Amino acid sequence: MVSLGERMLKERKSEEALTIFLLADPKCLDGGKRAARDCGDWKAYFACCAEDNETLSTDQVTNLAETISSKFGNMKDKSDAFASAARILQDYCQDVGYAVDMLISGHLWSEGRRVAHLHNRPDLVKKCVDASVTYAQTCIDDLVDRALTFETTIARYAEVIELRRNAIKEAEEAGAEIHDDSASMFSMASTISNTSLSSSASGRSMGSVGSVGTVASVSTVISVGATSTFSFTGDVDNMKHKSKFNKIGRDKKKKQKKSRNSRRRKPGGEEE
Repeated sequence: MVSLGERMLKERKSEEALTIFLLADPKCLDGGKRAARDCGDWKAYFACCAEDNETLSTDQVTNLAETISSKFGNMKDKSDAFASAARILQDYCQDVGYAVDMLISGHLWSEGRRVAHLHNRPDLVKKCVDASVTYAQTCIDDLVDRALTFETTIARYAEVIELRRNAIKEAEEAGAEIHDDSASMFSMASTISNTSLSSSASGRSMGSVGSVGTVASVSTVISVGATSTFSFTGDVDNMKHKSKFNKIGRDKKKKQKKSRNSRRRKPGGEEE
């Protein structure tokens, strides 16, 4: 059992290793403590230390709490980690101030106020309130900045739409074949793709990127439609493959193979 637990630890399966160490007879408390630290199960860690009659110093407990609070993950995981670190500092170090700091770092201001009131610490109560107000003001400022950015982006987006529509109108007047039926589908991030790309019909490498006003002068235009993928337009039908989705394959009838039994004898013929 112990060797299996050690193997699980090497394979970074600390939770399974912890279960195996605690199920061994007798319990492998040393392995259980190592596995509990690796998986962040601080309750099992302190239980193993108590069964092993090990007394932890204040520095050791503080280091363990800081290790747990540095856990990476989403906001929910981080809040849980800070709550666990605060509980460790409060129960095993009696360090109420550091515990409240952990709760504030995890955005757990209500819990911080509760702990501060529990230990009759009005200074810590004020600290939790001030921290929550500061965070709220930061969120408001961020919302205002995002609103201003949105207004600027919308104005620029309207300009891009107008430029795109003018480009399509000029191309239609010049006689170019336009397959883009929704100019408003182009966002600012795709303005670079709105420029025409010139290429030779012989399949050589692409030439230089032309301006939007020279759409009619290129022989091949790669257009991005609102409801379709990239498609070739222009006088390069010979570059397309035959398919039921284009004119080459759709307009041509398939040749049906005649089976051997399809030949019937003609009345009055030589075979009859």
